[in-house]
Amino acid sequence: MNIRLYSFDKKKNSTAQPTGSYTTVTAYLKDGCGIDKPILQLKSNPVVYNYAYIPDWDRYYFKTDQIYDKGLYDLYLASDAMATHKTSIGDYQGFIVRCSDDQFYNPKLLDNVNNPVGEITHKVDSTEIKQNNAALFNTSGNCTFILTVMGEPPQGGAAGDNGLARTYALTASDLTTLGLRLLNPTYWQAMINQFTNPMDALISCFAIPISSGFMSTATETMKIGDQDMLNDAKLITGRYIDVYGDISYLNAMPLTYANNYLVREPYATYCLYLPFYGTVEIDANVLLEGAKLTYELHIDVCTGDLVYYINSAAGAKIGQYSGNCATQVPVGSQQISNPLGLAGGLVTAIGGAGFGIGTLAAGGGFAASAGALAAFGAGATTMLKSAEVKTQTNGSSSSALGIKGGDNIEVHSFIANPTFQPTEIRSLCGLMTHKVAYVKDHPGYLQMLNASITLEDAIASDIDTVNSNLNSGFFYE
Repeated sequence: MNIRLYSFDKKKNSTAQPTGSYTTVTAYLKDGCGIDKPILQLKSNPVVYNYAYIPDWDRYYFKTDQIYDKGLYDLYLASDAMATHKTSIGDYQGFIVRCSDDQFYNPKLLDNVNNPVGEITHKVDSTEIKQNNAALFNTSGNCTFILTVMGEPPQGGAAGDNGLARTYALTASDLTTLGLRLLNPTYWQAMINQFTNPMDALISCFAIPISSGFMSTATETMKIGDQDMLNDAKLITGRYIDVYGDISYLNAMPLTYANNYLVREPYATYCLYLPFYGTVEIDANVLLEGAKLTYELHIDVCTGDLVYYINSAAGAKIGQYSGNCATQVPVGSQQISNPLGLAGGLVTAIGGAGFGIGTLAAGGGFAASAGALAAFGAGATTMLKSAEVKTQTNGSSSSALGIKGGDNIEVHSFIANPTFQPTEIRSLCGLMTHKVAYVKDHPGYLQMLNASITLEDAIASDIDTVNSNLNSGFFYE
């Protein structure tokens, strides 16, 4: 028979067929060999050739050995099933796990071939919390003082938003003026006629790093009891500040990475910093759902309590975080025994203005105050707990001091550097695909899942070899 001899270098798991020049020689098939591993006798020395094609069988072979024997050359061949059945392999449709076609792969699938190395890239994006284009939180140290008192409402005055008590947003200068009035003997004696201790009329006071300009207020004369104490005081008429906005994170993403597995777990960790709460981790899948997150911030200016709602790009609430942005300011208080004083205590229990705080901060009259608190059941218990001063280290930075941690919402990314960029070695081991397709439509490296190809006029060893290569990885060339 006539055979073609080639000098052709190729990978054993490749379907490549020789296309260059060849030499045609006459060969004789030795007895006792098969089509899978034939032994041919040639008169000429085939030493310069390493590959063969037998037209009569339409099969390709690797040269495995040659032996000189009595003036003839024994040429040992091994079947190249991948090249022989290239057409059938190309026509096979199956589940492609990996391929080198960068237009066909799924960049979000984790690639276990590309392990992270021991280096981290950290980036951050910041969002300023604004209302009407003005920064909400004051970082200069100038706080608004929220003072709750028992005082007679002005005739025809606006209703307060803290029950029977009246809550005011004051400046430091306002507090100084108020302190001078309280210590004035004339005012003091007048208030003694209503209170056993005039200081009992001061229910609570705390500092909040938010300008009163963001609060709903009405100007009136503040009274303690029926005494005019402060002109042009700002009465709080709406206790909530509501802020809505977008949280940008694009600057927290490495510029060299697209939305692929390298910006997801286990490579990437993301967290949010929320002023007056602290740092919380956020799921990468939620963060990468769209170009932004949104937030809602609601602040109770009468207590300093605040809550964040974090929403995904699709509008789903993915987190709720509560904190407090107020720092208690000491005020003196003792048990109030007259009806007006008792009403003040009752307002504290209902409105949550912190009667117990004032008592504890003053350092006196605790036993008597505790007795009064016990009369109000669950509401009183809440007040007692609110008097505790805590230093949080587990994700909460409540109190006005929390502003020192920053007044912006921040998105932080910590991303491990990969061994290589996703497409860098695609020609060698492909990219994650997980799609059903024809092999011939995606030349290059491929790996199939559970391939079971049918080959016409094939021997069993060919089928085993082809299926094994398709499942372990091969090159369609």
